[in-house]
Amino acid sequence: MSEKNTSILTICLQKGGAGKTTCAVNLAASYVHLGLKILFVDLDYQSNGTKLLGIDTSTLKYEQTICYAMEHSLKFSEIVIPSKFENIDILASSERLFDFNKNVSGSARQSFLLHPVFDDEALENYDLIIIDTNPSPDSLFQSAIAISHYYLVPTPAENDVIDGLATVFKNAETIKKYLNPKLTFLGCSIQKFDKDSPAQVQNERILRKISKETKMPLFENIIPFSKAVFSASNAHTPLINYLKNSPISKSYLALAGEIKPLLKGGRIGRQQAQFQVSQKRFEQLKDEEALIEC
Repeated sequence: MSEKNTSILTICLQKGGAGKTTCAVNLAASYVHLGLKILFVDLDYQSNGTKLLGIDTSTLKYEQTICYAMEHSLKFSEIVIPSKFENIDILASSERLFDFNKNVSGSARQSFLLHPVFDDEALENYDLIIIDTNPSPDSLFQSAIAISHYYLVPTPAENDVIDGLATVFKNAETIKKYLNPKLTFLGCSIQKFDKDSPAQVQNERILRKISKETKMPLFENIIPFSKAVFSASNAHTPLINYLKNSPISKSYLALAGEIKPLLKGGRIGRQQAQFQVSQKRFEQLKDEEALIEC
């Protein structure tokens, strides 16, 4: 990957329902709009990313999936398939990932499942590889983080957000320390934001304060809540291909543009302050916000 300096980015959060797959798929589609060629890797056994990119999983052969490639240590070019959208290829998911993950857990290769798959000069055909993960800190998550140059954390502005962030940082930074010193935390992205919700508006302000206190990168562009997400999902289409001029499509495009200058392929990760804000501090900031409003 040295000639093209392809970047590998994992989207992760150990919390379900945060909009992680929606973020991963729509960033991929946005980067195509910005002129990049994308490889999308679906490591979530629910296969939602695969379906959102137009792949009919009911007719997909097991031999065409990322699970088969990891099980048999195949190179990705042996199983990669085109999505239904220009300049996005996909390593498709399979429900058999669930059992495969259990079987390799605790084995010597549990954090290196993707290394033989990505040991392929064909990766240089892509500008960016986006890996979507499931919410568990399992072997699939570990393998994604161990092979990545960057990780990004999509987060809703919800009350329990801090515990979810602290968990993913702890797990990712452990992998960085022992297996992948090039790993760099890009930042958090606020997703599914409802500007008409007082609680979410308050929590967004708190996240900004936490970002300043801890130097935790937090992207300026916010992804709004939108019913278009459900409509596009039902159509198995990324938002920018479904409703190009909708506010949420424009927000994902803006977020992709904000992130793009940071993607420089493999490099030694910059040293960042450890995330040390507790749920208690989050609640303290909420109380401070309430006093200000009074």
